[in-house]
Amino acid sequence: MKTKLNRGVVSEKSRQTIMEREVEGMYTEMYPTIKKLMRRYKVNVSKRQFLQIALYSYMHDIVVNVEEETGKQNIISRLEKAMIFANNDGKKELSEINITRVFDKEIKNFKEVRELNKEYIKAVAYHEVGHFILNEEMGESEGKVINVSIIAFLENDFDGVNITSEEIGKEYKIYTLENTIKTVAMNLAGDISCEIFLGNKDEGILEDYEVATRKIHAILLGTRIRTKGKYLGNRGSYIINGNINYTVLTERQREELAKQTSKIMEKSEKLAKKVLKRKRKQAKILVEALMERGALTGEQARQLYYGKIKLSDLPPAKINYIN
Repeated sequence: MKTKLNRGVVSEKSRQTIMEREVEGMYTEMYPTIKKLMRRYKVNVSKRQFLQIALYSYMHDIVVNVEEETGKQNIISRLEKAMIFANNDGKKELSEINITRVFDKEIKNFKEVRELNKEYIKAVAYHEVGHFILNEEMGESEGKVINVSIIAFLENDFDGVNITSEEIGKEYKIYTLENTIKTVAMNLAGDISCEIFLGNKDEGILEDYEVATRKIHAILLGTRIRTKGKYLGNRGSYIINGNINYTVLTERQREELAKQTSKIMEKSEKLAKKVLKRKRKQAKILVEALMERGALTGEQARQLYYGKIKLSDLPPAKINYIN
């Protein structure tokens, strides 16, 4: 399973994010092109609808790892496709169904797989819900979740995704051992969620543990929280241009790095298990919602999680727009 972090658009107007600012900048930059498309297809597009298309497009492109400039081109291409759908339907305004139909292939794939293999879908859902719950309980350690989805964007693949975004003006994280354990617990929570609630290991374990290990190494070798390390030393950084320079580590330092990494992993696993066992009811509610809808906005997930709404209170799922 994939957990994609630090990109996205928060839905609350009062809490702007870096991503939201970027997308709004794109709207200004692309407006001459958008205006031409509106004249060509005689379909009006509001700024809100552009932002919605941009978010969906970013979700898709994050998973397939496209370059930034290609991502911008894809936004316009998908916007034009939605406008063509509206024009063909004789509409003068873009609608939710036009936007959703741009991704009909992915949504149809989800609906088909959901019917064929519900247990697999449930595992994907529990994996992503595990990440969501730990991030929420750890004070949004990886930023504010803006979307939780189990709709795959890759052909012959079925992955989930949590997309989060840091808020503008949020103070830079101070690296401490406690914060590191919380962050790593969030990274490991997907597999641990499947283990606790379904009794089996999830196939996303390799990727999640790889990400967690890289994060621990970067913190241990790039910050001063390693002051208790017997051989790593507490001055200077072992990171060059964003990459860990393992070649400068002695054999003894490598052993110390492995030892400290193992200790942080163990503490993070215990924390994740403790939190998830207390949130069994909330996890079940969120999994049910994901299995039915395919995706939740961050705000929808939070309202369900804190019991402010029921699943039946949510508006019709976008996947129902696709036959």
